[in-house]
Amino acid sequence: LLADGRRLGCGAVVLTTGTFLRGLIHIGEKKIVAGRMNEQASLGLSATMDRAGFKLGRLKTGTPPRLDGRTIDWASLESQAADEN
Repeated sequence: LLADGRRLGCGAVVLTTGTFLRGLIHIGEKKIVAGRMNEQASLGLSATMDRAGFKLGRLKTGTPPRLDGRTIDWASLESQAADEN
């Protein structure tokens, strides 16, 4: 049902929501509700799908921190070995 009252019919619907359904961004210890930085999460669609009985899950994207190497004083840093697991 569209906002103007019209109905659309189809055999199937594919939702490509990316990271926006109940989206969270983790910055250090903070959690921010968002789809991407400075973009809103899709909370209404998530709630509607949940009420309709769809199973919603969460995937970890594992995006590493993004640093601008030109802004780092590399000479003042000490090397740290990676975790083994």
